Amino acid sequence: MSLQSAFYSSQSDDEELLLLLGGIYEASLFVPLIREPFNISTLTGEEWTREILSCDNPRVFREEMRMEREVFDALCCSLRVKNLLRDSRYITVEHQLHMFLSIVTNSASTRTTASRFQHSSETVNSGDTGSSC
Repeated sequence: MSLQSAFYSSQSDDEELLLLLGGIYEASLFVPLIREPFNISTLTGEEWTREILSCDNPRVFREEMRMEREVFDALCCSLRVKNLLRDSRYITVEHQLHMFLSIVTNSASTRTTASRFQHSSETVNSGDTGSSC
């Protein structure tokens, strides 16, 4: 009888199971996670914002942004001039404001906003979006 078989034969079934599960857990720590896309919309958040901004129907814009187009444009300009918001590498001031307005006017959660605008929760919560205090 080998040392290994003698060791295992002296262990109870529960202890063997715990050893096996411990080994599986340790091995899983070294297996990289496969990331799958969560967002399935054909439009990215930025594209959706651009679609709303380019819409010729003022009612659609007002329903989405909860203000007239002229007020939205003036607010974006003011935020830029006062350096309160700026275009980041991937997110424009208009998109940041769109996300902020969506959160405030719809009482949207971070998860809902992240899903709708096709961003991670970290992006929605970061200062780059203008959506957090």
